[in-house]
Amino acid sequence: MSLLKRTSRAYVWGQAGRFAEVCLFFGFSLLLPRVLGPRAYGIYSLGLSTAGLCAFVTLFGITPETLGKFVPESSAKGGPGAVRRLLRNLLAVRGYAVLGAVVVGYALSRLPFGLSHLQFLGGAVGCVLFVFAARSFYDLLVGFSGALLELRRVAAAKILAGVTAPIIFLVFLITKHASVSDALIATAIGYIFGVAMLLVPWFRPHDGQLSGHKQGAVPLRRILEFGFFAWTVNFFIFVLGDNTDVLLIGWLLGNAASVGYYAIGARIVFRLVTLVLGWVPLIALASIGQAHMEGGAEKMAAVMQAQWKLSMLSLVGPLALLYCFAGPIVRVLFSPSYLPSLRIVRILCLLMIFSATCGFDLHSGVLYVLNRERLVSSIMGGAALFNILLEIHLVRKMGIDGAAWATGVSYLLLSITMTTVSALFVPLRIPWLFNLKILAAASIAIVSTLWLNPDSLGQLVVACGSWAAAFLIGLALLKPLAVADSLHLCKISPRLGLLVRKLFVHEAARLEGAHFTW
Repeated sequence: MSLLKRTSRAYVWGQAGRFAEVCLFFGFSLLLPRVLGPRAYGIYSLGLSTAGLCAFVTLFGITPETLGKFVPESSAKGGPGAVRRLLRNLLAVRGYAVLGAVVVGYALSRLPFGLSHLQFLGGAVGCVLFVFAARSFYDLLVGFSGALLELRRVAAAKILAGVTAPIIFLVFLITKHASVSDALIATAIGYIFGVAMLLVPWFRPHDGQLSGHKQGAVPLRRILEFGFFAWTVNFFIFVLGDNTDVLLIGWLLGNAASVGYYAIGARIVFRLVTLVLGWVPLIALASIGQAHMEGGAEKMAAVMQAQWKLSMLSLVGPLALLYCFAGPIVRVLFSPSYLPSLRIVRILCLLMIFSATCGFDLHSGVLYVLNRERLVSSIMGGAALFNILLEIHLVRKMGIDGAAWATGVSYLLLSITMTTVSALFVPLRIPWLFNLKILAAASIAIVSTLWLNPDSLGQLVVACGSWAAAFLIGLALLKPLAVADSLHLCKISPRLGLLVRKLFVHEAARLEGAHFTW
């Protein structure tokens, strides 16, 4: 199977799994704020952020980027036996790291200056550590399966985890008064079900000859050495994300309700970004690496341009829609008590759109493939440090709005820097005209639907549908796609490729590309 078909299938399944996961957890996030209220939901958000911090601290280099680089290599050189041995080694490393972190975390929580120093988590520390442990193994197995481009299995695990968590919480809610601890336990159990789903194929009987030979096994030390820099990059990404914002707001403002307001606004935006760009850590590095092996820098640059266009086409529309109807979405879906989250949504949407236009952090994959992981780490570290310093300053002056501005500006500077540095190593083809046309189509949709002010869920659905129709009309008028884009789609789905070519490719470009062989 060609690289294009393998990557396309992986993308489809990866997006399906990500879409299901985000939708299910978004439904869960709609339920929790209404049941818990702003203050209790703020405590829950602090618990999740603390669990996420522990998970990143204990990665030990086993990141999606590391897995994307070494798991395919183990499979190609050593076959299934090497892959199984690698998985066992990685699970052992992750297990020791989790066990040590749980022991240390519990011990610190018993001290006056331990994990409960904010006096928010209280007796929920044990539940937070439970979430951390379950999430650590879940993330490892998702990244491992994604590195093998087995995204169908990942999609099933994400759906199972996303369904399980709200069901468990509803059971708690029906049988008793649900609390923050119950919400954390339900979240952890969802991760555990996902772990079980991902582990099942590895317990199946396999050829003993495959497990006996030692050829092709990638040394664990090599993986961890490379992974150290990938770990620092992921930790810096964590610092740039909403989890660190939640922790800093809790520390600087000491107000659980403010934490809840920011958590709602930021997570709406970041979950949308994760939904759209969820394929990046799972398949981007693997596809870029294979493109580099097959065609060098030129083919790698072509793959990067295609990924850039795909991210713009996928991300700008939803973010612009969210910006347009941020007020009704917060008011209708979460309740008027969360209206302070409205400004957070709009600030982050605007800055994330600009970041996507500048390449987001997609081009870090180029530097990883070229073994420039130290350079990626330095760039990410600079952006993370800038974010923390700016956020401390702005939160004290502007409150939770300052956290949104600091994070959004940091992402924008990161995007510009990463794209500029990557262009020094590969001949990047920046799709400026394509990006401008996508932004113009989004502007047309915003202007034509800004007068709508839905007050109910039904009206909100109609308004969003009207916005989407206006956006598609704008794309049809501006025709941002090139002939090559439709040709790639034709290889995946002939009908979809022909439809896209007819609607979104300019007539002159279609005639110019008529000599291509379909």
